[in-house]
Order: sequence, then structure tokens, then C-alpha cells
Amino acid sequence: MQTYFLNQIPDLLQTLSKTEHNIYLLLDGAKFTNIHAFIYKTDEFPQYSSLYKDTYYESILEISPCLVQMKSLHDKFLSWYISKGSDAHQAIVITSGKDLAELADHFKNFLEAKLPNLNIVLFRFYEPNVLNTILKFYDHHQVKKFISLCSAMYWKYCSYYCGITNKL
Repeated sequence: MQTYFLNQIPDLLQTLSKTEHNIYLLLDGAKFTNIHAFIYKTDEFPQYSSLYKDTYYESILEISPCLVQMKSLHDKFLSWYISKGSDAHQAIVITSGKDLAELADHFKNFLEAKLPNLNIVLFRFYEPNVLNTILKFYDHHQVKKFISLCSAMYWKYCSYYCGITNKL
């Protein structure tokens, strides 16, 4: 039985206003000149986690994907995402009942992918085009495991927002 649903989202802020869960932005650090400077420029006291921290990839922390917890619907990060970041495919929005540390640890499990030739590569699941591919080609159990701690994920695809909701 499928436990997730892919939908087109007409108004992202309205959709997010209905959630009782924490709201996060998962920023693609490779698409910023300096991801950590951007985070601190946007919020003086951010609550965030670099996914490469404490992993094999810690030496490239400056391009690490970063999970940032929103403080409210009026958070500067969310305003930035809606006005600029979504069109540049620099982030995805996630809602979850889990705290920042638990959600970041969950996503660290997906930083690598094994290719058919058995080579290990970085897996950029936080990039909207890659996320769309995951949902098209992964089997149901793989998607379920990937989104297991999320109540929803949203991103911009072409000219509209789309999202996947998870019946936890």
C-alpha cells in the first residue's frame, strides 16, 4: 500500500500554515558561494545542521547540504526561498515532527549512492531534479524509507511547487 502522495501545490505558504510540524529548509550548499555565511547573514542565531559534519565528507563542509529549522512562517529563510531560492533550485522545504538533530542524522544515511559499477558517489537527493527522479524510479519501499521521518517535502519543479506527503 502506497503511503505517500505527490501533489501540485498552488500556494506553498498556505500549505505550510496548516502544518503542526516543524518546518525546515534543506539548502544545497554547492549552489552557494559560502553556505555558512549565507545562513548567518540571513539569521544571526540560526538552528541548522551541516549534513557533512561528522562524516567522511567533513573536509568539504563549505559545500555541505544544510538543514535549517524555521522559527515561523515569517522566517527570513522561507521568504528568501519563495522569492529566490526555489527558482534557483537551491533548497527543498521539509515538514517533520522530528527535531533538527534526528532529521539531520536520518538524511546523513542518504548522502551516498552505489552505482551499477559499484562505485560510491555523493547522492544529491536535496536537489529538486534529483528528488523528482527518486520519486519516478525508486520503488515504493525505498521512497518510504527516504521520507519516513518527514510529514511532507516541497520543491519547485518547472514553474510550480509540488510536494510529497507522507501518511506516517
